[in-house]
Parts: sequence; structure tokens; C-alpha cells
Amino acid sequence: SGFIVTSPDVIINFNGFAMIGNSTNAPTKIGVNVTRGNNVSVLNANISNFTYAIYFFNVSNSSISHSIFNATSVAIVLDNSSRNNIIFNNTIVTNDTTNAFGIIVMNFSIGNNITFNNINTTGNTARGIYVSSGVNDTTIKDNTIRTLRANAEGIRLDTRVLRTNITNNTITTFGDSSRGIYLFTDANSTIIENNTIHTNISFGI
Repeated sequence: SGFIVTSPDVIINFNGFAMIGNSTNAPTKIGVNVTRGNNVSVLNANISNFTYAIYFFNVSNSSISHSIFNATSVAIVLDNSSRNNIIFNNTIVTNDTTNAFGIIVMNFSIGNNITFNNINTTGNTARGIYVSSGVNDTTIKDNTIRTLRANAEGIRLDTRVLRTNITNNTITTFGDSSRGIYLFTDANSTIIENNTIHTNISFGI
């Protein structure tokens, strides 16, 4: 990993400087890896060529903002009960032959806010924003999302996801059987409001 953070109250301000990884070699590479942090800020970064640009594991009350991420697999991951984090005003590009994800929220993470991001994903079964099982109270608002290739999805809510607010997003999908917004089983109490979806031989919602 480029940076490893295990303490609270940390600010990582790249001031626009670039951090370039070498994701072609095993093991998995992470640009900024934060574990059990609180009040951590990552901003003004330009991170590229890592498997994961940012990985938050059990992180709360933190932010990722005003940055550019170009990852080979996933740009940003909120994992393991990460709570009340803000992902704001980032430019995200991911490109993989199969699974390319802009943002993943997973494993019982709660109350996270994803707003004003520009996300571009390329790859079969790519996802712009993926909210996995058991994640609650996520806000996805005012994002611009583009996906390219077959079976790609702009926003996907997996099974047993509660109280997601999807509002004012602009989503464009290109590819066979791709979807703008996809809700799997038991995605309950979901608000989908005032979104603009453009599709090419695919599904809006």
C-alpha cells in the first residue's frame, strides 16, 4: 500500500500531487488503506494504477473528496461497518476486462453519503456504485455515472439493503443487458427520485 492509516484524526492532503502504483504485480495494491480510523480526511489526491485507490475498513466520520482516482479494479471501498463517511466531488475511472467498480459499500456499512462524483467504469459486469447486502441508510445523490460494456450497471443495490436514497443522478449505460439502476431482492424503503437515465439497448431501472 501507498499509505496505511490506523489512527484517528488524520488529514492526508495530497495538494494535487500524484501517487502512481504498479497494480500489474501481485499482491493486491492499495493507494490509501485506512483501518479502524475515525475523522480521517483524504483530499486533493491523484491516485492511479492501484487495484484499489482507497480502502476504508471499519472507518467512521471520515471523508474522501476533491480527488482523481484511476484504478484497475475498484476506486473506493467502504467495508466492515464503515459509518457516516462522505465521498464528495471526486473523479473516478476504473477499467477492467471483467469487474470494474467505481465505489463499493459493503459488509454492514451504515449512513454513508456519496454525492457530486463523476464516475466512469469500463468492463463486463462493471458497476458505477455497488451497495452490497446488509448495508443501510446510504445516500447517493447528484452523481454523474457512465458504464460501458455488457451487463454493466450504473447503481446496484443488492439483497437486504435498506433505506437507500437515490436522487438527482445522471446515469448513462452502453452495452447489452446493462442497467441504469438495478434493485435486487429486498431492497426495501428505497427512494428513487429525479434521476436521468440514458441507455443503449439496455434497461433504465
